[in-house]
Amino acid sequence: MLSALALGGCSISIADLPLVGTPADIADAFMEYRDAGVSQFILSGWPKLAEMVRFGREVLPLVWSERWRILSIGQGSAIAKGAL
Repeated sequence: MLSALALGGCSISIADLPLVGTPADIADAFMEYRDAGVSQFILSGWPKLAEMVRFGREVLPLVWSERWRILSIGQGSAIAKGAL
């Protein structure tokens, strides 16, 4: 599991790394984290309200779409386990 990354002589935890990119890039990153077993995230942005609205409109629908695609190909038990 990812634990730390060295950047310019300092060490930061994986929790400190921002997700930056297009809505599709961010949605893909969330799904990669999900595949690695991560099920909870702390989201922040600036300005907070504007970024949360943008996330809800542009990223979240892509994540939900991918979740339903996964369920449709036979991984339906993941919802019961709370993994999605």
